[in-house]
Amino acid sequence: MQDTLLVDDLGYYSLKKFAQIHEYGGYFVSRVKSNAAYNISRIISGPSELLANVDPNCFIKIKLADFLERIPHYGQFDLICSVHIGDEKVNKEKISIFRDFRVICIWNFKAHKWHMYITNLPSEDFSVEDIYELYRFRWAIELVFKELKSDYDLGHLLLGNVPLAYIHIYSMLLRFIISRDLYTWIVSLANKAEAKKYTPTMWSRVFSEKALEFLSILNQQFFWNGNIKSRWKKLEGSLRQLPRTRNDPSVLSLRYSDIR
Repeated sequence: MQDTLLVDDLGYYSLKKFAQIHEYGGYFVSRVKSNAAYNISRIISGPSELLANVDPNCFIKIKLADFLERIPHYGQFDLICSVHIGDEKVNKEKISIFRDFRVICIWNFKAHKWHMYITNLPSEDFSVEDIYELYRFRWAIELVFKELKSDYDLGHLLLGNVPLAYIHIYSMLLRFIISRDLYTWIVSLANKAEAKKYTPTMWSRVFSEKALEFLSILNQQFFWNGNIKSRWKKLEGSLRQLPRTRNDPSVLSLRYSDIR
């Protein structure tokens, strides 16, 4: 665990586990539950116009939820909060154990709510933006697993034979790599307005439908005779058409293809 960084979602949220990671010399970043009962110990940073007119000491020992409710809803705060990680018995008396951890609060204007993250990464080395980007990387990894399981059937086959299981896993990963290469190519050729419509999640569903045609074209190129340019042009047109009419179910078909 030492010198290891764990980035968790709320499914693995555990203050006791965070304390253990810290004790073992590791690091963590996690979202904060909406009902978390934290008390502010210190304000590291916040909007300068707010802190210039308010004594930061007035917020010490106030509950985090109350603090976020009272202050103007904008900007970002870097706080040190005291969190209750559990209780232990000492001479038959129950004693509460608290630890100080860093809590990042960022106001999301689109969702109209605070996004909160708890971490033990030092503020001297990791800024608020760094913590936010680290958690975004975790979400990107989550989307990749979701894509592999939902659109590529990874894990749907119950295989008791280890070599066959590896074949299944590697075939899905190869398909994923090919899909992302095509995705990058299509986005690079699209104009800026259309490129925004090509999300990785949407593209995954598109490629699942068009993979048969794509493999058929490759098969013809390597093993058959004949010109594949017309087939490829139709497939390319189909791939370009979908983002513009992504709400039209009829487009999600092979009517632009020439499968033989």
